[in-house]
Amino acid sequence: MSATPGWGVIARTPRGVAVDQRWIAVPGGARVYVLRFRKGAVAFHFHVGSEDPPGANAAVPVDARSAISGSEWRVGVLGVFNGGFKANANAGGTTVDGVVAVPLRRGAPTLVIDTQGQLTLGAWGVDVPAKGHPVVAARQNLGYLVDAGSVSPSASDLAAWGSTLHNASSIARTGVGVDRAGDVLYAVGSPLLPIDLARALVDAGAVRAIELDINPFWPIAGASRTPLHRPSAFGFANPYSQHAPATYETGWLRDFFVVVAEPGSPRCAVSSPAPVARRATAEPLAVDCAPSG
Repeated sequence: MSATPGWGVIARTPRGVAVDQRWIAVPGGARVYVLRFRKGAVAFHFHVGSEDPPGANAAVPVDARSAISGSEWRVGVLGVFNGGFKANANAGGTTVDGVVAVPLRRGAPTLVIDTQGQLTLGAWGVDVPAKGHPVVAARQNLGYLVDAGSVSPSASDLAAWGSTLHNASSIARTGVGVDRAGDVLYAVGSPLLPIDLARALVDAGAVRAIELDINPFWPIAGASRTPLHRPSAFGFANPYSQHAPATYETGWLRDFFVVVAEPGSPRCAVSSPAPVARRATAEPLAVDCAPSG
C-alpha cells in the first residue's frame, strides 16, 4: 500500500502504509478527523465492555474481554476505536467468540470480523457473512449512514441517530465505513449532525458506513506509528475525546475494536480459530505462515 495524496501517513510496515489520516471540512465549519486502516496491512479484533453489553464480559473468553489482550500485544497493536450504542438503545445485535450478547437482526448493517481478522460491512444474512469466512465477531448499530457510496436519505432525520446529551442536534459523533479497496475508515468530529458525519465518510471514500457511539464521553480512538507490543501511549488520538486511547489497555465500560499489524512476510497472516456454533470459543490472534518452497 502506497501513500495517497491528501492523506498523512501514520504507520508504515513492511507491507506498506498501514494507517493514515485526513482532516475533512463539512458545511457549517466543523472538521472531521478520519483514520484509515489499510486492507492487507492490518487485521481487526473485537472486545465487549466491562459493563456493556450487560453480562458479556463474564461470558466471553479472555481474548474478547474489556481490555486489549495478550495475543494482540504479541502480534502488534496499531490502533483502537470505540464500538456502538449501549444494548438498551435497541440499535442492533452483538456477537463475539460464539457468545450472542444481543441477537443480530437480519438485514441490518453489520460490521463483521472473520477468522482472518478482516473487517467487512454488509447486511446481516444477505451480504454477510460471506461463504467460507466464519464469523468471529459481529456488531450492528442502526442503519446505513452511507450506502452505495452516497449519503443515506435517513441521514437528515435527527431522531434516527440516537439520543444526544441535553437533546443537542450537533454533538460528538463517530462512524465507521469501508471503501472500494476494503480499507476501514473511522471518522470522528464534534459538534456534528448525522449528515455531517455521512458527508465526511463519503468524502473519505466510504461506499458503506454506519454510525458508532456518540456524545462527548464515549468516542475513543487512537493509532501508533509502530506496532505496540506492550501497554504504551498511542502517538495519535481522537482529538475530540475525553479519554486517551490507552484506556482500552486496562479495561473500558463499552465495546471497542483493536487493529493489529499483519506480519511483514507475505507468506504469513494473522488468524483466529474457527468458532464453534452456539458455544463460547476462545479465538485469540495468532500468526500463521505457509510453508516455504
